[in-house]
Amino acid sequence: DYLTIFVGTAGRRKDTTFYAEYEYAKQWKAGIIENDSYHAFIYEAGEHEDWTDEKVWKRTMPALGKFCKLSAVKEEFELAKQLEHKRTDFCQYMLNQWQIYAGAKWLTDDTWMQNARAPLGDAKEYFGGFDKASVRDTTSLVLFGRNSQGFWDVIPFVWVCEAQVEARKAGDFSYKKWAADGFLRVTPGSAQDEEFIAADIERLSKRYPIKQLSIDRAGTSWIGGKFQSLGLDPVGFGQGFLSMSEPIKEIERLALTGQLAHGGNPVLRWMVNNVKAEGDNAGNIRFSKKHSQEKIDGVVALACAVGIAVPSITKEQFGIGKSIYEERGLLVF
Repeated sequence: DYLTIFVGTAGRRKDTTFYAEYEYAKQWKAGIIENDSYHAFIYEAGEHEDWTDEKVWKRTMPALGKFCKLSAVKEEFELAKQLEHKRTDFCQYMLNQWQIYAGAKWLTDDTWMQNARAPLGDAKEYFGGFDKASVRDTTSLVLFGRNSQGFWDVIPFVWVCEAQVEARKAGDFSYKKWAADGFLRVTPGSAQDEEFIAADIERLSKRYPIKQLSIDRAGTSWIGGKFQSLGLDPVGFGQGFLSMSEPIKEIERLALTGQLAHGGNPVLRWMVNNVKAEGDNAGNIRFSKKHSQEKIDGVVALACAVGIAVPSITKEQFGIGKSIYEERGLLVF
């Protein structure tokens, strides 16, 4: 004889051994399956129950008040109210609700727009993130730097080809109106014109002191070489969990604490609202182009810019990387 024990929280995929066991347990508890050698305990909130109700928490979390403190759960709850992907985590890990994954909305619009103060454009240095289009997509450059008032400027530049401007005039947004208002930069023809974009960025580099530029490692060979010739120090930046998680979390922190200055740019706002985020088992997150149904390249470019700026942010906030001799001289005894 032997005893097999399954213990776990809810997940996000149905094609797993544990989900099959969960389905079996549900049928056993409902009396559909009869098995005298089987027993199951299931603690979970119902699909339509109020995830904000503490009574639901207490019923679905047997560890609450024991090794799981209510204060810790409330901290996670407050974060979940502001970040949609954290809400997904809360419902999965705290309330044991299966989150069959279709991507989780990233920042709420209210959180993003509490940072709608105008960027000053006077930072001593800017870090740039560049996300290039695939022929007829949008291409984005976002500059990120600390301005003279101590806020972090977020200055986006988005290019689209002329043919797409005419094609996309329906729905809740209009490329034509955004172009007329100066929020989209239009390249001639029916496909993205890299030479036009490179010339545009060369002009921008004379207006803004760009210290470093991050670009996608794939598909940017020609324009990457052009950036190199302009002295913009381009560096390849990956878009997987390991590369993107830290800068995305840094953007969340700055947005939640009201430290950004993006001016409410409507194109970038639209892209922020398009973003779906996904996580891995280690708590890392990235933007999901698969689940984000509309354009998000401006937000990807922002994350790439923040990614190369993070060491500078850390050094400024916490003094990490500073030498003690920057603050005092040698001590002689």
